[in-house]
Amino acid sequence: MRSFCGWYCLGGLIGILVCTRVGIAQPLIYNTFEDNDGTWLAMGPDAAVSRTHDDANVKEGHGALRFDYSVEQGSFGALVLATEAIDLSDLKSIKFWIKSDHAAPFGFVFQEKQEGRYIATFWVPKDKWQEVQLSPGDSILSDLANGPKDPDGKLDLEKIQGVGIVDLSQAFAQSDNAQLRKLFNVSPGPHTLYLDEFSADTDALPKGEALSEGQVAIDPFVHPQAGWMAVGESQISMDPFEAKLALCAEYHRLPGKLVGWIRPVAPGALSNISKINIRCASVRPAKLLVQVEETDGGKYRSVVDLAGGSRAQELSVELAGFQPSNDSNDQNNKLDTELIKQVMIMDLTGMSLQAEDVNKIWISSITATK
Repeated sequence: MRSFCGWYCLGGLIGILVCTRVGIAQPLIYNTFEDNDGTWLAMGPDAAVSRTHDDANVKEGHGALRFDYSVEQGSFGALVLATEAIDLSDLKSIKFWIKSDHAAPFGFVFQEKQEGRYIATFWVPKDKWQEVQLSPGDSILSDLANGPKDPDGKLDLEKIQGVGIVDLSQAFAQSDNAQLRKLFNVSPGPHTLYLDEFSADTDALPKGEALSEGQVAIDPFVHPQAGWMAVGESQISMDPFEAKLALCAEYHRLPGKLVGWIRPVAPGALSNISKINIRCASVRPAKLLVQVEETDGGKYRSVVDLAGGSRAQELSVELAGFQPSNDSNDQNNKLDTELIKQVMIMDLTGMSLQAEDVNKIWISSITATK
Protein backbone atom coordinates (compact mmCIF):
# COMPACT_ATOMS: atom_id res chain seq x y z
CA MET A 1 0.00 0.00 0.00
CA ARG A 2 1.57 3.16 -1.18
CA SER A 3 2.41 6.00 1.18
CA PHE A 4 1.36 9.53 0.22
CA CYS A 5 2.52 11.28 3.36
CA GLY A 6 4.00 14.67 2.78
CA TRP A 7 3.14 18.26 1.88
CA TYR A 8 3.93 20.41 -1.06
CA CYS A 9 5.26 23.70 0.19
CA LEU A 10 6.71 25.40 3.21
CA GLY A 11 8.38 28.69 2.55
CA GLY A 12 8.04 32.43 2.48
CA LEU A 13 7.68 32.50 6.24
CA ILE A 14 8.30 35.78 8.05
CA GLY A 15 8.33 37.09 11.60
CA ILE A 16 8.19 35.40 14.99
CA LEU A 17 6.61 36.23 18.31
CA VAL A 18 7.67 34.18 21.29
CA CYS A 19 5.57 34.14 24.43
CA THR A 20 7.39 33.04 27.56
CA ARG A 21 6.38 31.56 30.88
CA VAL A 22 7.25 33.52 33.99
CA GLY A 23 9.10 32.01 36.89
CA ILE A 24 10.17 28.75 35.23
CA ALA A 25 12.83 27.73 32.73
CA GLN A 26 12.11 29.59 29.52
CA PRO A 27 11.18 27.43 26.52
CA LEU A 28 12.46 28.24 23.08
CA ILE A 29 8.92 28.95 21.87
CA TYR A 30 5.74 29.20 23.92
CA ASN A 31 2.38 30.19 22.42
CA THR A 32 -0.75 30.37 24.59
CA PHE A 33 -2.82 32.24 21.97
CA GLU A 34 -4.45 34.25 24.75
CA ASP A 35 -3.61 37.67 23.28
CA ASN A 36 -2.14 36.99 19.83
CA ASP A 37 -1.72 34.34 17.13
CA GLY A 38 2.00 33.80 17.78
CA THR A 39 2.55 34.79 14.11
CA TRP A 40 1.43 31.41 12.86
CA LEU A 41 0.50 31.69 9.19
CA ALA A 42 -1.91 29.90 6.87
CA MET A 43 -0.56 28.55 3.60
CA GLY A 44 -2.85 27.47 0.80
CA PRO A 45 -5.54 29.07 -1.37
CA ASP A 46 -8.41 28.14 0.95
CA ALA A 47 -6.57 28.40 4.29
CA ALA A 48 -7.00 30.99 7.04
CA VAL A 49 -5.73 31.55 10.60
CA SER A 50 -7.67 33.22 13.38
CA ARG A 51 -8.06 33.07 17.14
CA THR A 52 -11.05 31.73 19.04
CA HIS A 53 -12.28 32.46 22.55
CA ASP A 54 -15.05 29.86 22.38
CA ASP A 55 -14.59 27.77 25.51
CA ALA A 56 -15.69 24.66 23.60
CA ASN A 57 -12.60 24.98 21.39
CA VAL A 58 -10.04 26.21 23.93
CA LYS A 59 -7.92 23.74 25.89
CA GLU A 60 -6.31 26.10 28.42
CA GLY A 61 -7.10 29.68 29.37
CA HIS A 62 -9.37 31.73 27.13
CA GLY A 63 -7.78 31.56 23.70
CA ALA A 64 -6.72 29.06 21.03
CA LEU A 65 -5.57 29.21 17.43
CA ARG A 66 -8.05 28.27 14.70
CA PHE A 67 -6.97 27.02 11.27
CA ASP A 68 -9.49 26.62 8.44
CA TYR A 69 -8.58 24.74 5.25
CA SER A 70 -10.06 22.46 2.60
CA VAL A 71 -9.45 18.80 1.78
CA GLU A 72 -9.87 18.49 -1.97
CA GLN A 73 -7.99 17.87 -5.18
CA GLY A 74 -5.84 20.79 -6.24
CA SER A 75 -5.80 22.35 -2.77
CA PHE A 76 -3.25 21.94 0.00
CA GLY A 77 -3.15 23.96 3.22
CA ALA A 78 -0.69 24.05 6.09
CA LEU A 79 -0.38 25.90 9.39
CA VAL A 80 3.18 27.21 9.64
CA LEU A 81 5.47 29.16 11.94
CA ALA A 82 8.75 30.82 10.94
CA THR A 83 11.66 30.01 13.27
CA GLU A 84 14.66 31.57 11.52
CA ALA A 85 14.92 34.19 14.28
CA ILE A 86 15.22 31.47 16.96
CA ASP A 87 18.17 29.23 17.74
CA LEU A 88 16.69 25.72 17.82
CA SER A 89 20.03 23.91 18.01
CA ASP A 90 19.18 22.71 21.56
CA LEU A 91 15.61 21.66 20.71
CA LYS A 92 14.64 18.40 22.41
CA SER A 93 10.85 18.37 22.39
CA ILE A 94 7.71 19.83 20.82
CA LYS A 95 4.47 19.84 22.83
CA PHE A 96 0.98 21.03 22.00
CA TRP A 97 -2.73 20.25 22.09
CA ILE A 98 -4.70 19.82 18.88
CA LYS A 99 -8.37 19.31 18.06
CA SER A 100 -9.83 18.47 14.65
CA ASP A 101 -13.35 18.32 13.26
CA HIS A 102 -12.56 14.96 11.62
CA ALA A 103 -10.39 11.95 12.46
CA ALA A 104 -7.26 12.06 10.32
CA PRO A 105 -3.49 11.55 10.21
CA PHE A 106 -1.54 14.75 10.76
CA GLY A 107 2.10 15.59 10.31
CA PHE A 108 4.36 17.91 12.28
CA VAL A 109 6.94 19.28 9.87
CA PHE A 110 10.48 20.57 10.37
CA GLN A 111 11.71 22.50 7.33
CA GLU A 112 15.44 23.06 6.91
CA LYS A 113 16.61 26.14 5.06
CA GLN A 114 16.91 25.17 1.38
CA GLU A 115 17.26 21.51 2.37
CA GLY A 116 15.26 18.63 3.86
CA ARG A 117 11.66 18.47 5.05
CA TYR A 118 11.10 16.11 7.99
CA ILE A 119 7.68 14.88 9.07
CA ALA A 120 6.49 13.23 12.31
CA THR A 121 3.13 11.50 11.77
CA PHE A 122 0.42 11.31 14.43
CA TRP A 123 -3.31 10.55 14.61
CA VAL A 124 -5.95 13.04 15.75
CA PRO A 125 -9.44 11.77 16.70
CA LYS A 126 -12.60 13.66 15.82
CA ASP A 127 -13.76 16.49 18.12
CA LYS A 128 -11.41 15.58 20.99
CA TRP A 129 -8.39 17.44 22.29
CA GLN A 130 -5.29 15.35 21.60
CA GLU A 131 -2.05 15.97 23.48
CA VAL A 132 1.02 15.67 21.27
CA GLN A 133 4.60 15.28 22.47
CA LEU A 134 7.35 14.54 20.01
CA SER A 135 11.07 14.92 19.57
CA PRO A 136 12.98 15.90 16.42
CA GLY A 137 14.09 12.27 16.19
CA ASP A 138 10.48 11.20 15.61
CA SER A 139 10.50 12.87 12.20
CA ILE A 140 11.36 11.21 8.90
CA LEU A 141 12.73 12.82 5.74
CA SER A 142 9.92 13.33 3.22
CA ASP A 143 10.39 11.11 0.17
CA LEU A 144 8.19 13.05 -2.26
CA ALA A 145 9.81 13.18 -5.69
CA ASN A 146 9.29 16.95 -5.94
CA GLY A 147 10.31 17.62 -2.33
CA PRO A 148 13.56 19.28 -1.27
CA LYS A 149 16.61 17.05 -1.02
CA ASP A 150 18.90 16.79 1.98
CA PRO A 151 22.59 16.07 1.26
CA ASP A 152 23.35 14.62 4.70
CA GLY A 153 20.01 12.84 5.19
CA LYS A 154 19.55 14.03 8.77
CA LEU A 155 17.63 16.81 10.47
CA ASP A 156 20.01 19.64 11.35
CA LEU A 157 18.36 21.64 14.14
CA GLU A 158 20.43 24.75 13.51
CA LYS A 159 19.09 24.87 9.94
CA ILE A 160 15.38 24.77 10.78
CA GLN A 161 13.69 27.80 9.20
CA GLY A 162 10.11 26.84 9.97
CA VAL A 163 7.79 24.29 11.52
CA GLY A 164 4.24 23.41 10.64
CA ILE A 165 1.20 21.21 11.05
CA VAL A 166 -0.55 19.62 8.09
CA ASP A 167 -3.55 17.33 7.64
CA LEU A 168 -2.07 14.42 5.72
CA SER A 169 -5.45 13.34 4.40
CA GLN A 170 -5.00 16.21 1.94
CA ALA A 171 -2.27 14.18 0.26
CA PHE A 172 -4.60 11.20 -0.23
CA ALA A 173 -7.26 13.58 -1.58
CA GLN A 174 -4.99 14.40 -4.53
CA SER A 175 -5.36 10.84 -5.85
CA ASP A 176 -7.80 10.03 -8.66
CA ASN A 177 -8.32 6.59 -7.09
CA ALA A 178 -11.69 6.72 -5.30
CA GLN A 179 -11.05 3.39 -3.60
CA LEU A 180 -7.77 4.69 -2.16
CA ARG A 181 -9.46 7.85 -0.87
CA LYS A 182 -12.15 5.74 0.80
CA LEU A 183 -9.60 3.34 2.28
CA PHE A 184 -7.80 6.25 3.94
CA ASN A 185 -11.06 7.84 5.12
CA VAL A 186 -10.67 11.06 3.15
CA SER A 187 -13.42 13.49 4.18
CA PRO A 188 -13.57 16.12 1.42
CA GLY A 189 -14.65 19.68 2.01
CA PRO A 190 -13.84 22.48 4.49
CA HIS A 191 -12.23 21.52 7.80
CA THR A 192 -11.03 23.20 10.99
CA LEU A 193 -8.36 22.41 13.53
CA TYR A 194 -7.59 24.13 16.83
CA LEU A 195 -4.15 24.50 18.39
CA ASP A 196 -3.36 25.43 22.00
CA GLU A 197 -0.43 25.54 24.43
CA PHE A 198 2.32 25.12 21.84
CA SER A 199 5.91 24.93 23.11
CA ALA A 200 9.35 24.05 21.81
CA ASP A 201 11.60 23.02 24.70
CA THR A 202 15.11 21.97 25.60
CA ASP A 203 13.93 19.22 27.96
CA ALA A 204 14.01 15.68 26.55
CA LEU A 205 10.97 13.42 26.45
CA PRO A 206 10.90 10.03 28.20
CA LYS A 207 12.50 7.18 26.31
CA GLY A 208 11.08 3.74 25.84
CA GLU A 209 12.05 0.64 27.77
CA ALA A 210 15.63 -0.52 27.43
CA LEU A 211 15.95 -3.17 24.73
CA SER A 212 18.32 -6.09 24.55
CA GLU A 213 21.21 -6.05 22.09
CA GLY A 214 20.04 -6.44 18.53
CA GLN A 215 16.52 -5.18 19.25
CA VAL A 216 15.06 -2.10 17.56
CA ALA A 217 11.85 -0.34 18.65
CA ILE A 218 9.46 0.19 15.74
CA ASP A 219 7.34 2.23 18.15
CA PRO A 220 8.38 2.74 21.81
CA PHE A 221 4.80 3.76 22.79
CA VAL A 222 5.90 6.56 25.12
CA HIS A 223 3.97 9.50 23.64
CA PRO A 224 0.33 10.42 24.38
CA GLN A 225 -0.49 10.49 20.64
CA ALA A 226 -0.66 7.49 18.32
CA GLY A 227 2.09 7.64 15.71
CA TRP A 228 0.07 5.52 13.27
CA MET A 229 -2.36 6.03 10.40
CA ALA A 230 -5.65 4.15 10.15
CA VAL A 231 -6.59 2.17 7.04
CA GLY A 232 -10.34 1.59 6.85
CA GLU A 233 -12.68 2.75 9.58
CA SER A 234 -11.32 2.44 13.11
CA GLN A 235 -10.90 4.63 16.17
CA ILE A 236 -7.31 4.64 17.35
CA SER A 237 -5.78 6.08 20.51
CA MET A 238 -3.11 5.47 23.12
CA ASP A 239 -4.65 3.68 26.11
CA PRO A 240 -3.31 1.78 29.12
CA PHE A 241 -2.80 -1.96 28.68
CA GLU A 242 -0.76 -4.13 31.03
CA ALA A 243 0.11 -1.01 33.05
CA LYS A 244 1.69 0.79 30.07
CA LEU A 245 0.60 2.78 27.05
CA ALA A 246 -0.52 0.79 24.03
CA LEU A 247 -1.98 1.50 20.63
CA CYS A 248 -5.69 0.76 20.92
CA ALA A 249 -7.94 0.27 17.89
CA GLU A 250 -11.72 -0.16 18.04
CA TYR A 251 -13.56 -1.03 14.84
CA HIS A 252 -16.39 -2.85 13.12
CA ARG A 253 -15.44 -5.88 11.06
CA LEU A 254 -17.63 -6.07 7.97
CA PRO A 255 -17.75 -8.78 5.29
CA GLY A 256 -15.21 -7.98 2.60
CA LYS A 257 -13.84 -4.89 4.39
CA LEU A 258 -10.26 -4.22 5.41
CA VAL A 259 -9.01 -2.37 8.47
CA GLY A 260 -5.43 -1.77 9.53
CA TRP A 261 -2.79 0.59 10.84
CA ILE A 262 0.42 1.97 9.33
CA ARG A 263 3.57 3.04 11.17
CA PRO A 264 6.11 5.06 9.10
CA VAL A 265 9.78 4.31 9.84
CA ALA A 266 12.98 5.94 8.65
CA PRO A 267 14.64 3.99 5.81
CA GLY A 268 17.71 2.30 7.25
CA ALA A 269 16.30 2.06 10.78
CA LEU A 270 15.36 -1.60 10.23
CA SER A 271 18.44 -2.66 8.28
CA ASN A 272 19.43 -6.31 8.74
CA ILE A 273 16.42 -7.25 10.86
CA SER A 274 15.37 -10.90 10.82
CA LYS A 275 11.95 -10.79 12.49
CA ILE A 276 9.25 -8.51 13.84
CA ASN A 277 7.99 -9.05 17.39
CA ILE A 278 4.52 -7.88 18.43
CA ARG A 279 2.92 -8.08 21.86
CA CYS A 280 -0.79 -7.60 21.39
CA ALA A 281 -4.26 -8.68 22.42
CA SER A 282 -7.67 -8.85 20.79
CA VAL A 283 -11.21 -9.10 22.13
CA ARG A 284 -12.06 -11.50 19.29
CA PRO A 285 -9.83 -13.92 17.38
CA ALA A 286 -8.20 -12.20 14.42
CA LYS A 287 -6.12 -13.07 11.41
CA LEU A 288 -3.43 -10.40 11.16
CA LEU A 289 -1.42 -9.45 8.13
CA VAL A 290 2.01 -7.96 8.89
CA GLN A 291 3.46 -6.10 5.91
CA VAL A 292 6.56 -4.02 5.27
CA GLU A 293 6.93 -1.59 2.38
CA GLU A 294 10.18 -0.48 0.76
CA THR A 295 11.05 2.91 -0.67
CA ASP A 296 11.23 1.36 -4.17
CA GLY A 297 7.70 -0.07 -4.09
CA GLY A 298 8.43 -3.54 -2.77
CA LYS A 299 5.81 -4.91 -0.36
CA TYR A 300 6.23 -8.12 1.61
CA ARG A 301 3.89 -9.74 4.07
CA SER A 302 3.06 -12.64 6.35
CA VAL A 303 -0.17 -13.69 8.09
CA VAL A 304 -0.44 -14.75 11.74
CA ASP A 305 -3.32 -15.74 14.02
CA LEU A 306 -4.19 -13.79 17.15
CA ALA A 307 -6.30 -15.43 19.84
CA GLY A 308 -9.26 -13.59 21.37
CA GLY A 309 -10.25 -13.10 24.98
CA SER A 310 -8.23 -9.87 25.45
CA ARG A 311 -5.24 -11.96 26.51
CA ALA A 312 -1.76 -10.65 25.68
CA GLN A 313 0.05 -12.73 23.10
CA GLU A 314 3.59 -12.62 21.76
CA LEU A 315 3.82 -12.85 17.98
CA SER A 316 7.17 -13.40 16.29
CA VAL A 317 7.11 -13.04 12.51
CA GLU A 318 10.22 -14.20 10.65
CA LEU A 319 11.06 -12.08 7.61
CA ALA A 320 12.33 -15.22 5.88
CA GLY A 321 8.69 -16.26 5.58
CA PHE A 322 7.45 -12.97 4.08
CA GLN A 323 6.00 -13.22 0.57
CA PRO A 324 5.54 -10.45 -2.02
CA SER A 325 2.16 -8.73 -1.80
CA ASN A 326 -0.13 -8.78 -4.82
CA ASP A 327 0.57 -5.09 -5.47
CA SER A 328 4.32 -5.27 -4.83
CA ASN A 329 6.40 -3.46 -7.45
CA ASP A 330 9.97 -4.50 -6.72
CA GLN A 331 12.45 -4.85 -9.58
CA ASN A 332 14.72 -7.27 -7.74
CA ASN A 333 11.82 -9.17 -6.15
CA LYS A 334 13.76 -9.28 -2.90
CA LEU A 335 13.03 -7.85 0.55
CA ASP A 336 15.75 -5.28 1.26
CA THR A 337 15.45 -4.42 4.94
CA GLU A 338 17.48 -1.22 4.59
CA LEU A 339 14.71 0.15 2.33
CA ILE A 340 11.78 -0.48 4.69
CA LYS A 341 9.84 2.77 5.12
CA GLN A 342 6.66 1.58 6.84
CA VAL A 343 5.15 -1.32 8.75
CA MET A 344 1.47 -2.16 8.37
CA ILE A 345 -0.72 -4.40 10.53
CA MET A 346 -4.11 -5.33 9.09
CA ASP A 347 -7.01 -7.39 10.41
CA LEU A 348 -8.04 -9.66 7.52
CA THR A 349 -10.87 -11.33 9.42
CA GLY A 350 -13.54 -9.23 7.72
CA MET A 351 -12.64 -10.74 4.36
CA SER A 352 -14.16 -14.06 5.45
CA LEU A 353 -16.92 -12.90 7.80
CA GLN A 354 -20.54 -13.58 6.94
CA ALA A 355 -21.87 -11.01 9.40
CA GLU A 356 -20.70 -7.81 11.10
CA ASP A 357 -18.99 -7.83 14.48
CA VAL A 358 -17.04 -5.39 16.65
CA ASN A 359 -13.45 -5.84 17.77
CA LYS A 360 -10.79 -4.11 19.82
CA ILE A 361 -7.05 -4.66 19.56
CA TRP A 362 -4.17 -3.47 21.73
CA ILE A 363 -0.54 -3.37 20.60
CA SER A 364 1.70 -2.73 23.57
CA SER A 365 5.07 -3.52 22.00
CA ILE A 366 6.42 -3.79 18.46
CA THR A 367 10.13 -4.34 17.92
CA ALA A 368 12.45 -5.87 15.36
CA THR A 369 15.31 -8.29 15.94
CA LYS A 370 18.55 -8.09 13.99
